[in-house]
Amino acid sequence: MKEYHLVGQTDAKIWAEEFVRIIKDKPQIATDEGTMMTWFANAIMAGYDKKAREVAPAPSHKWEIKSNGQCGYGKPPKQKFKVKKRIGVDK
Repeated sequence: MKEYHLVGQTDAKIWAEEFVRIIKDKPQIATDEGTMMTWFANAIMAGYDKKAREVAPAPSHKWEIKSNGQCGYGKPPKQKFKVKKRIGVDK
């Protein structure tokens, strides 16, 4: 397995197998604190990101590539309601 196969991967067994594979090839990595912090932070964040994607609402408008080459979200849909005066905020 190549390291990029871990992107979005939340299975601890797969992370462990990849870790062992890399350590066999480069044993000095296991004693480098910065590498270890990065490795485990990425493993933890994979799970966090998965959960965030599960609970995030779908975007109300689509991502698009414009004719001038710029990327971004299109115009959001028009609101079907009017914002009324907010108590204590608008005067």
